Amino acid sequence: AAAWGTRDVCQGPLEFLLALGHDQPVADMLGTLFAHQYADTGTWPQWFMFDEFREIQGSGAHGDIIFWPIKALCDYIEQTGNFQILEKKAPYTDPGSFAFTTDTVALHEHIKKALKHIYNACVEGTTLPCYGDGDWNDSLQPVDSAMKTRMVSGWTAGLSYQTLSALSKVWKIAGYTQDAEVLDGFLLRMK
Repeated sequence: AAAWGTRDVCQGPLEFLLALGHDQPVADMLGTLFAHQYADTGTWPQWFMFDEFREIQGSGAHGDIIFWPIKALCDYIEQTGNFQILEKKAPYTDPGSFAFTTDTVALHEHIKKALKHIYNACVEGTTLPCYGDGDWNDSLQPVDSAMKTRMVSGWTAGLSYQTLSALSKVWKIAGYTQDAEVLDGFLLRMK
């Protein structure tokens, strides 16, 4: 058994395999990543295990984690031109038991659930992502817990803008025009 760090697998292994043209293993990895998205919040765990240890996972996550599976999916589509993956079905993870749900939905719907969380997890009065439980630098945790909802990581804000801009482009080409328009309004306010 081994653990996958949600951010880590999207950055290193997934990008490496994509660069080498191993498209099918990347598509399989994306299916695994999206199956670990929580059914209630649309977020992902910081890390998760496999096999008989699959109920062991880090249920919390840094504020940047939600963007990595979306970025990985956009990178895959940009590389392969496989827009059909947006209709690939995957379960969610039940946040209580960590079991997969019996219902499956298209990755497009998984992304919409993540966006709902992203839209609602901004610093009040802005479209900038809250710092939350941190960003890629584990040592930078706010001393005052109230800062989690009032502080922004410049790094996460940049990642957010880059990722969501790529998603808007993907959705426009794939024909999800209405979703792209809502996203573009959010991005305009963010910029």
